[in-house]
Amino acid sequence: MPKKIYGRSGRGISRWRCRSSVVAACLVLSLLLVAGVAASWKSFRPDNAKQAISKNQVSLEVEQTAGTLDRPSKEFLYVGGKLVASQETESTGRPDTVGVYRADTFFLRNFNLSGLADITLTFGPSNLYPIVGDWNGDGIDTIGVFNNGVVSLRNSNTSGLADIVFTFGAAGDQPVAGDWDGDGIDTIGIYRGDTFFLRNSNTSGVAEMTFTLGSAGDVGIAGDWNGDGFDTTGVFRPTNGALYLKNANSSGIADIVLTYGSSGDKPVIGDWDGDDTDTIGVYRDGTFYLRNSNTNGFADLTFGFGSSQDHPVAGDWNGTP
Repeated sequence: MPKKIYGRSGRGISRWRCRSSVVAACLVLSLLLVAGVAASWKSFRPDNAKQAISKNQVSLEVEQTAGTLDRPSKEFLYVGGKLVASQETESTGRPDTVGVYRADTFFLRNFNLSGLADITLTFGPSNLYPIVGDWNGDGIDTIGVFNNGVVSLRNSNTSGLADIVFTFGAAGDQPVAGDWDGDGIDTIGIYRGDTFFLRNSNTSGVAEMTFTLGSAGDVGIAGDWNGDGFDTTGVFRPTNGALYLKNANSSGIADIVLTYGSSGDKPVIGDWDGDDTDTIGVYRDGTFYLRNSNTNGFADLTFGFGSSQDHPVAGDWNGTP
């Protein structure tokens, strides 16, 4: 111990003991606080969007940003009302895979590779608009069809009658589907001319959101372009392969503009690499060209499946990585 500080008889030793006791007490309190924070952080679950905890007279709060129940976008930890930590939630690692619709039959693949269909099923009359979504929030995408304003949806990828039937839209409309409000359930929408009409429940009724994007002749599409847990719309222009994507379901200038594919291609959208962000793809004469980013460039995945007259679809058919 340096004499210049603790050199006077036993006074320095007594003062040192006092200070060491204070240090020890602070250390114990710090460990208790850290343990409480860690326990509170560890005990947080995605089904609790926001929770407050009292531990050792310190107010702790864990908050989850909006997102689906199985795909929260971010978590935050507050102590005494102050942000002390945040973490990005991990990707589900569950990529979407492709399928095709032909006449009244769906052919679905569990891998983005050439090969035979893993799931084959019939649903509805022939030559309708196919639609795909997670209609009941179980994490598995299932099939549906749109027939001149009548929407028929099934909660399993098996042949059978529709589990949900309702009217929305009219003859000539293009159907789209997505999780517009971030509740983990996909719901219906339609694209008519240059206008989207979106509904937050799979029931008959008026649109909750109406806005314009693109122009007549475009193909309406939807996906989570930025990984925030909300699906938003876009359009594909089949005359030149241009895509215009919006990060909000509102009128305005596209947030992402790119060219991918060529005249006559059919767009297909999915999360091809399991990073919780949907990206583009096109289907041309029985071949899929899928890209892992919404940018110009070459396909990251190319493979044949189906035939030139088929309509492409994509989804998470089995809910497993």
